[in-house]
Amino acid sequence: MRRIWPAAVGLAVALVAAAASPARAQGADEGSGPITWEIKKGSAPTAAVKAGATFTVDIVAHIERGWHLYSLTPIENGPRPTRITIAAGQGFELGGKIKAPDPITAFDPNFKVETEFYDESATFSIPIKVLPDATPGRAAATLQIRYQTCNDKECLPPALVKLPVAVEIGPAGVLPPLPQ
Repeated sequence: MRRIWPAAVGLAVALVAAAASPARAQGADEGSGPITWEIKKGSAPTAAVKAGATFTVDIVAHIERGWHLYSLTPIENGPRPTRITIAAGQGFELGGKIKAPDPITAFDPNFKVETEFYDESATFSIPIKVLPDATPGRAAATLQIRYQTCNDKECLPPALVKLPVAVEIGPAGVLPPLPQ
């Protein structure tokens, strides 16, 4: 029993440290995949955002050498495209079209079709609208990123990453009094 106690304490400390460390979000295997995601430093709002207003957040995909991240464009008989959405039920929605860099277009031996993809890194600008009835206070707009990645020999199963964006929601404002 005495020997189990130090191991249990060590495991608990390791779990707390892992949960507390910020930085990047990865797929289900926490960093074992060839693509990591992060919110670009300085792109999240630093001031309160009024209910009904839209703000933009940039997210960056870091892609290991030799791997590809597929573009937002669906390709018939091709890989699953990257999809970026906002999780439902949070008081946020997409506030417009996502801006993406121009992809590389080339033949993909895995799918035997011309595909669109990114190498090394890609930055996406996500417009996020605070719903008009959102409750004022601290909140998180959780971005959901579904993507597939391949190299010249293999493809990994599609992955889902969730990136929370901390937001302070301000009041929507006061309506002027009705004329009498």
